[in-house]
Amino acid sequence: MTPEKIKEKISRTVQKITPDISEQIILDARKNAYKSKKEKAGVFSWKPALVFAMSCLLLVTMIVTRPPTKVAAATIALDVNPSIEVTLDDDGKVIEVVGKNEEGILVVKDIDFTGLTAEDALKVLVKALIKKGYLNDSANSILVTVDNEDITDSVLELMEKVLAVCDFQCSVLCQNLKNNPESTALAEKYAISIGKAQLITELIRLDDTYLIEDLVRLSVNELNLLLGNSENTVPGLKRMGRASEKEYIGEEEAKEIALASIGATEDEVSDYTYEIDYRHRNIVYVIKFVYNNTEYMVMVNGTSGTILECEQENKEYKYQYNSDGSKGPHNDNGSGNGSGNVNKGTGIGKENAKRIALSHANANEYRNYRSELCNQDGRLVYCIEFEADNRERKYVIDASTGEIIEDK
Repeated sequence: MTPEKIKEKISRTVQKITPDISEQIILDARKNAYKSKKEKAGVFSWKPALVFAMSCLLLVTMIVTRPPTKVAAATIALDVNPSIEVTLDDDGKVIEVVGKNEEGILVVKDIDFTGLTAEDALKVLVKALIKKGYLNDSANSILVTVDNEDITDSVLELMEKVLAVCDFQCSVLCQNLKNNPESTALAEKYAISIGKAQLITELIRLDDTYLIEDLVRLSVNELNLLLGNSENTVPGLKRMGRASEKEYIGEEEAKEIALASIGATEDEVSDYTYEIDYRHRNIVYVIKFVYNNTEYMVMVNGTSGTILECEQENKEYKYQYNSDGSKGPHNDNGSGNGSGNVNKGTGIGKENAKRIALSHANANEYRNYRSELCNQDGRLVYCIEFEADNRERKYVIDASTGEIIEDK
């Protein structure tokens, strides 16, 4: 037998007598690993438990010591312009003050309202509005809109106290916010406050001859002037004080112009009334009176003093003429000749003839003005010449009626 065969035979004999225990070794290793893991799980570790306990304690402390979230109980909106909103809690303390437009943001941005009462916050705001010139002698009106009807009267009282402390003659309009989709849509379309939109909606409801496009351009003070009209009474709206007329000619001058237009003096008229309204895209004074048993209505431009309309009525006729010369008599009882001579012989006056011509020409600036009372075909007329907008204008105006006879 060769040495290689002897070596091979010995190897086979060893394999037969040696058992294969590899699987048993692997199984024992798995059992030992499981046993070790189980023993470790049974041992309590204080470190993770302590971390967990401290976290819970911190959370509870934060919940207990954190101040409760304040709930808004009411919102007071101020409109001058600017527009500003003050949000209050149940205790009447300020939660937040926000400027609702660019001007409002500028007013409140550097003011700390933290912890202020409603009265103190309103006082700070009114002083800021006065200081920055938004409230002044010519524009003294504030629109206050409250979304909680229960506090409307108290808010008006607060405003009265605040204005007394500030020593400012202000007019306040106070209204309750209504859930009105029409006002909301108006506010969004024209980028105005919901309070101003609501007021405009109410005015148009009272007088449908007002145009939204006109009223949205008006200031709060101008809207307040319209509310002085006895016919413009908005249900639920509370007013305090009187809107300033310092930007306009005033009642006395408007009355003087109206009386002079028909040659009357103050002691010759009766049943005199006046109102401020918005017509011909202007704030106007509507002067009404009786003269020589005839009722008159004269509408005077509140800024320029131009007569925009003049209407008279007696038992037979009613006449109306505008500054552009259009005129038409109305026969109330079926009689009359339709001649259109109004208060013949009294005359409209030189100044009113000038106002009619300048208004018709829309001449805010003019020069080389000349006027002369002339006789044309048997009637008195004013012959007027002036230059405006780089052109020469000529007018012939009936001295009795104000009718524009010629315009060149």
